Amino acid sequence: MAMMGALGAISGSISVGGRVANERHIGWNRQLRLTPLPGWGYLAVKAAAMLVVLPALLLVFGVAAVVKGVELGVGTWIAVLLTAWLSVLPAALASAAQLLPSYWIVAETLGQVSGAGLDAGGVLVLLAWLVAVGALVIVRYRRDALRV
Repeated sequence: MAMMGALGAISGSISVGGRVANERHIGWNRQLRLTPLPGWGYLAVKAAAMLVVLPALLLVFGVAAVVKGVELGVGTWIAVLLTAWLSVLPAALASAAQLLPSYWIVAETLGQVSGAGLDAGGVLVLLAWLVAVGALVIVRYRRDALRV
């Protein structure tokens, strides 16, 4: 139940990253820099998008309680809900970071759709992630092979 709720919440928070990439692509971030809005204010609004994930959590927990008969104390329900909700915060903030692949996948896709082409920085970030994750997979595979 908690994992299903967290999956819905993380999906909701990651969608914020796509909007950030789109805003950057169309020049909205540049426009905002011309206003008196501080950078932390923009980031705070994106972090406030965490409110978007609450319906997914509440729906899953509500179905668990009503349909599946999950019985927890009120304090436990609140603790599970808060823990699942706060656990999504890193994903919500990370999806706006320009060093993560989710940001660049959306940005590169939008670039292709609009005809702007590929961004060399984005391609480098994606290639770096491919190499890093590939190296981790190789290391994990070799460790697992040694145990057999």
